Amino acid sequence: MVNEIYVSIDIETNGPIPGMYSMLSLGAVAFNKCGEEIASISANLLPLMGASEDPETMKWWSTQPDAWVACSTNQQKPRLVMEGFSRLLDSLPGFPVFVAYPVAFDIMFLYWYLQKFVGKTPVGFRAIDIRSFIMGKFGRHYHKSHKGDLPAYLRPPKGEHTHVAVEDAREQGKWFMLLMSTSPTIQA
Repeated sequence: MVNEIYVSIDIETNGPIPGMYSMLSLGAVAFNKCGEEIASISANLLPLMGASEDPETMKWWSTQPDAWVACSTNQQKPRLVMEGFSRLLDSLPGFPVFVAYPVAFDIMFLYWYLQKFVGKTPVGFRAIDIRSFIMGKFGRHYHKSHKGDLPAYLRPPKGEHTHVAVEDAREQGKWFMLLMSTSPTIQA
């Protein structure tokens, strides 16, 4: 049996797609099958040379001043961050699988950045979208699989989503591990 390690990922960006816009912050927290945190990384990245800032995204950032400060300080070169992230993924004691809510956005940036700056993506396309996981595990339709559609005991703790990448990765990773350990029958 393969030992899966669930790597909860969260990123912050200044636009909707990689390359044209930049990843500003990376947070990742790895959990073993028992739900124990076994590794993490938190880093802020310098914007890509020649990339733009999306006006709508920057308008949203203007409503999040604390998170903006958190992701725009101590910025490092993207290559150094991605090399460190790749080493972390390679060092995990099992088969890493990305987990996110929604995974499509985060993995798009991470895949692009890892390919550009490291030349490989240690996880490839192995990723679990938490909302899709809820659909499958609990037999719900997409429009009834949002966090707020679940009973309170299955929701992530209120007030912990800060838009600081590593904090959000940790929060959603703990939530995913709760969902993994819960019976497929939802009690209201």
